[in-house]
Order: sequence, then structure tokens, then C-alpha cells
Amino acid sequence: MLTRRRRRRRWTSTTTTAPTVQYLDLTGLSILERLVLEEYVYQTQTQCNWVLIGTHGLQSTLEESSPWSLASSFLHSSRDAAIVLGIGGKIPELLYTKPVQDDQIPVIRRFSGGGTVLMNGDCIWTTLMGRDFPTRPFYPRPLMEYTATHFFHPLFTRLQSYQQLKQQQSNDHHSSTTITTDNLFSLREHDYVWDKDSKIAGNAQSIGKTGWLHHTSFLWQIPSGMSRYLRLPAKRPEYRASRPHEDFVRALSQIFPHLTVDDFRRAFRETSQTVYSVESSCVLSELQEEYLLPVVVPEGGLRQWYQTKSRTKVMTQF
Repeated sequence: MLTRRRRRRRWTSTTTTAPTVQYLDLTGLSILERLVLEEYVYQTQTQCNWVLIGTHGLQSTLEESSPWSLASSFLHSSRDAAIVLGIGGKIPELLYTKPVQDDQIPVIRRFSGGGTVLMNGDCIWTTLMGRDFPTRPFYPRPLMEYTATHFFHPLFTRLQSYQQLKQQQSNDHHSSTTITTDNLFSLREHDYVWDKDSKIAGNAQSIGKTGWLHHTSFLWQIPSGMSRYLRLPAKRPEYRASRPHEDFVRALSQIFPHLTVDDFRRAFRETSQTVYSVESSCVLSELQEEYLLPVVVPEGGLRQWYQTKSRTKVMTQF
């Protein structure tokens, strides 16, 4: 088990040495396990910076005996989806509670801020955690600008290059679908948007004494039921007006029709390796081998930590 702590060099915008990060692909965890593990790493593994990615449904691929499993807390629903709220979200103002209850859609309150999202296995979750970069003190808007400029804009440039290559390989020059070769990703108000008008991701942040966390969820496909379950938020960006969710949010598969979720994961990993100095890169199966990761298993496993210390909670009454 790696528990040795190292002194970290403070990173600034003029620092030439890239921040050192640990990279985890957590695909295969359940939605609840991902949220709780993310919170655990953020709150307790403060010796490292982290980059996380994964796709998650209601069920987990972990063995029940795994210290990272929340098997006894598994969620069940007629659909492989859950609604995730920010820590301050008020359910009556955000959800149509009757259809949520009728369809048995689990509702989870995460430990970070942000809005309300309908999550399923077609949603790609990414998380950046910084302890000593970009610049202290940490504030929400500068962190949004940092993540948009330094990480996600390069990521979408890479995705565009993948798209062009696959289009060339398929000889699909006569397709009726018009695919732009420009990177139209940008930050507008508090949203990541494509072509200035379509939201492509939901963001949530947590900022504390030990650093910051920036969580982003990208929809590869638009899940059915968004307008059935989610109310229009009272506070919404001016450019959205009163557009319903399905008209406001754009799926990545519409922007990159030649790509797959695996292409996104590869582009995300390669962007991480370009932007940061990746000290370790591990996938979910390697969580079982503790010596491979600078992650200390909580006493009693993640299940006990969830039951006693986590602010991430499944909402049973609303």
C-alpha cells in the first residue's frame, strides 16, 4: 500500500513543470459507488491531485467482497438511471416527484454543488481534483475558466482530430451529415457549450482547505424522460431562456457521430497525459491491488465510510 507523502511544488500559470496527477478510470462502478468513492478520495487522499473518468449505471461490476463495493446499498429501478442533485438542491423545486416515484427513479444527493442531472450508462463522468494548482485561493469562476481553457478545449480539439480521421477512414465524403472541422467548444456563463448555444455538460464543484474538485457529466445520448422528471430550474442562464431540456442540451454523439464512448475515454486519457504529469494510471480492476494506487482503503471499506462519514445520500423521502 502506497502511503508515503511527498512535498508538492506549487503550480502557477507560469510554472513550466506540469502538475503531477493520479489517473483513475472507474468505469464499472455503480452511480452511487462512483459518487461516494469520488467524495472519499477528495476528502481523505489529499496528498495527490486526481483525474477521474468513468461511465456508470445502477449496478456495479465489483465483487461484493471488494472493500470498494456498496453492494448492500445497490439501487433498483425499472430503468438503469438515477437523478443526482447538488448538495443544496430542493427536491420540490427541481423534480416532478410523482413521475419520479411512479417510475422508481432513485434520487441521490451528491456532496458537491451544481445542478440536477438524469444519469445513466450513456453519461460520461469526468473529475479533476487539484490540491496545489492552478492558483490559491480557489474560486468557482476562475476554476471554470481554468478547466475550460487548459483541459476541455484541448480535449475537444483532440476529439475533432479523431472525428476527421475516422471520417477519412470510412470514406464517408458523400454523407448528408455536415460535420464541422472547427472546435466550437466554449465556456458560456457557467456552462460548457457547443456552438455558443447548446449545453453539452453539467458541472459541479467543491472547494475546501485541501483543494478543489470539478465534476463534469457529458451525455453521449440524451436519456429519455428528462422533461418528465426534471423541472426547469428557477435560475437558468439567459441564453437558455425557457427551452426544454431536450432542446437545450446536446448529446456528444450528435457532435461526433463517427466516434464512440471509448474514443472519448482515449482522448480524455491522452489529454490528461499532455496537460499533466501522470504518475499512475489505473483502471477499476486494479483497485483490488492496493499497492498499485496511492489510495488508502478506509477502515471497514467504502461501505462503512459511506454509512458514517459520507455526505452523499440516497433520498428515500421527498
